Amino acid sequence: MRLDHFDWIAPFYRRVPYDATMLKSLAGLPRQGHLLDIGGGSGRVAAALEGMIGQRWIADTSMGMLRQAKKQKGLLLVYAPAEHLPFPNEHFELILMVDSFHHLLDQRRAMVEAWRVLRRGGLLIIEEPDIRHPLIKLVALAEKILLMRSHFHAPPHIEQALKRLGAKTSIRTASYNAWILAEKPLSEFIHG
Repeated sequence: MRLDHFDWIAPFYRRVPYDATMLKSLAGLPRQGHLLDIGGGSGRVAAALEGMIGQRWIADTSMGMLRQAKKQKGLLLVYAPAEHLPFPNEHFELILMVDSFHHLLDQRRAMVEAWRVLRRGGLLIIEEPDIRHPLIKLVALAEKILLMRSHFHAPPHIEQALKRLGAKTSIRTASYNAWILAEKPLSEFIHG
């Protein structure tokens, strides 16, 4: 049985405030459709979006985090790794990965899987600490020391991987964070 740091910190993490101002703006909220928060943990991000979108799903592999998310109003929960989501193709209009991408075991597979369940015309937003910042480099080192299996990447690296899936991408940065936006084209044929 592997050590799960997230089960330990779950009761405290739910209480960490999340300012959804930037996320709401980038996602064009409120909007129609359904949301999937991959690695959504305690549900604090999805809870901050109440009334802004239809169903709000949390997918996570930490039972401790999911127990905390269960306390949030109106969230739907699924125990599932990001690399193997139990949803049909093109099911969600908005997919988030907030401060979770660097914790995923197979980041490439998780991107492919998120892309699979994202509807055409939908939006995937990956919010990550910007590893190019010296303070975040210290955070990354601390997570390695704590054996948290973290693998941070610079935003342009993540953006390039999403472009290979056919995404129209952009990056926004503020303070210590970066938001990588990936829009899924309405057509499978990209016209240049």
